Amino acid sequence: MNEQWEIVQVKKQEIEEFSKYAKGIWGEYFTALLTSEQIAYMLDMFLSIEVLKKQLDGDYKYFYCLVDGKKTGFIGLEYEKDALFLSKLYLAKEYRGKGLASKMFVFIEQQAVDNGYNKIYLTCNKYNRHSLDVYAKKGFEIIESVVTDIGSGFVMDDYVLAKKI
Repeated sequence: MNEQWEIVQVKKQEIEEFSKYAKGIWGEYFTALLTSEQIAYMLDMFLSIEVLKKQLDGDYKYFYCLVDGKKTGFIGLEYEKDALFLSKLYLAKEYRGKGLASKMFVFIEQQAVDNGYNKIYLTCNKYNRHSLDVYAKKGFEIIESVVTDIGSGFVMDDYVLAKKI
C-alpha cells in the first residue's frame, strides 16, 4: 500500500458529520450480531450528537482514519485515570483486510505510551469471533466476561480484553 495514511482527531465542530459517519459504519458492522432494534437503540445511546459532545467535553477523543484523504474508519479512546480505554475501532467494509487495523493499533499503543499508560483495555461482543481473533493477534487477553444491562430490555454480552504496554 503506497497510499498516504493518517489519523486525524475529530474536532468538536465536526461532531454532526462524525456522528453520521460513525453510525453508518457501526450499524452495518453489527447486523450479524444484534437485532435491528438493539442496533438503533445503541446508535442513539453511544453515537448521538449529544452523547459525542458530552464525551468530547470529558476524557474522550475520536479520530478519523484516512487513506489518501478519504475516511476509512474511526477510533474512539477514553483517557481514564489508570488505563487507556479503546472504546471504538471500526473500518468501513471496503477497507477491512488491508492492514489498516494494524496501523490503527500502532497509533493506539502510541497514544497509551504518550499519555503514560501501561495498559489498554476494551470490551468486545462475545460472539464477534473475527474481532476477538484480531485482538488476540494484537496481544490482548480476555480478563473478564460481563453482561451489561443498557436499558430498554437490551444487554451487551461482552468480554473485557486488556493488553499491557
